[in-house]
Amino acid sequence: MIAPTERLLFLAGAVFTPMAMVAGAAGGIAAAAAGWACAVLVVAACVDAFLAAGALKGLWVVFPETVSLSRGREEHLPFQITNQGARARTLLLGLSLPSALYSPCLDMRAPVPPRGEAFAFKWPVVAGRQGDWRVEKMALWGRSPLGLWSVRGLVNPGLEVRVYPGLHQERRHLAALFSRGALGSSSVRRLGQGRDFEQLRDYIPGDSLGDIHWKVMAKRGRPVTKVYQLERTQRLMVVVDASRLTSREVEQLAAPGPDSAPGAVFPTTMLDRYATAALVLGLAARRQADLFGVLAYSDRVQGFVPAKGGLAQYNACREALHHLKPETVSPDFAEVFSFIGNRVRRRTLLVFLTNLAEGTMAESFLRHVQIAARRHLVLVAMLRPENARPLFHAPDARRLEDLHDRLAGHFFWAGLRETRKRFERMGVGFALLDNEKMAAQLVTRYLTIKQRQTL
Repeated sequence: MIAPTERLLFLAGAVFTPMAMVAGAAGGIAAAAAGWACAVLVVAACVDAFLAAGALKGLWVVFPETVSLSRGREEHLPFQITNQGARARTLLLGLSLPSALYSPCLDMRAPVPPRGEAFAFKWPVVAGRQGDWRVEKMALWGRSPLGLWSVRGLVNPGLEVRVYPGLHQERRHLAALFSRGALGSSSVRRLGQGRDFEQLRDYIPGDSLGDIHWKVMAKRGRPVTKVYQLERTQRLMVVVDASRLTSREVEQLAAPGPDSAPGAVFPTTMLDRYATAALVLGLAARRQADLFGVLAYSDRVQGFVPAKGGLAQYNACREALHHLKPETVSPDFAEVFSFIGNRVRRRTLLVFLTNLAEGTMAESFLRHVQIAARRHLVLVAMLRPENARPLFHAPDARRLEDLHDRLAGHFFWAGLRETRKRFERMGVGFALLDNEKMAAQLVTRYLTIKQRQTL
């Protein structure tokens, strides 16, 4: 596509208008000279338009196949431009981004040297929503030799952008856990006996009768005691709810913009916060040398990564969580717990990140969690609703509407307290987490469980 530049429009206005006035006011030689001036401009514009076809020839734009970004951080999309022509060029670039990506840069000028190596560029972007996205179009504008015409070309980058949950803010809250050799850190002795069998030894007076290995004693003819060691490797499975209630917006992510205009605003759903907290918990499990896995569900099981250890396992869990999107369906807890019973056989800490704000949903969960609680250690965690507060948690209400809201929030809070008591009677933990400190509070509960050896 070819279009006139500002230079051509300026020359046309500066030549045609005065020449037309001269030709109308004076005749003869002046009119002929005005006609020749206009003709020269027209010929020059036509020749320049003919030569403009090669303005973008010899240019190669190369994008990587995949780029990984973290949600909420300003990062860059890298690409390279190679000019195989004999002259240097200055290009104007425009990138068509999907709705999940925002760039403070509307366009970019790219000076490309002649017959040089690939020249690297970086396009600044901020990822607002996690998932897989594609960049399909990039526009290039070049100029004709005389600068009278602008030539536009389209390039298909075919770039896949993978946006993962951003963990930078949560890791700041847990800097003491993730930093090596932090000042003031100290080891904490684990209490308890341990449950992993280590060896057999001869009976010593004072050993518990429950630790005597009766079959070996019958073979050897003398008392033999079983010796246990502390569990070094435990299993942690985070079960993430991706049903309709997790689509509720809990905060907004504002992307940084230029000084003259604000950046884009992206909603942060409850599922986004759950995915972030799950990955932070996975990092903590790696530091504790535990096995970590994830399970995602709605009305069916959407993804399952069995509990293992290592960096490859963490990357597999991150891949399973980053493309999750809330569905407009109610969760099927019977399907979920049946799947857990068939696929998770060894005793595991099951951390459910869900939303039990509705009474019917809480009743369904309570009805089906009993089977899993017999074999596994279950912890149910949900974000604390903003209005779920005691009646007198704040100063006196000044309006009648405020009183109504506080009464509704008080009944909501009382219902969650009753749900907590019912969970505790089953041996199931229940935690209400604050949005800003969700990951830190969840990791604290996990480390407390490990220290007490309740798993």
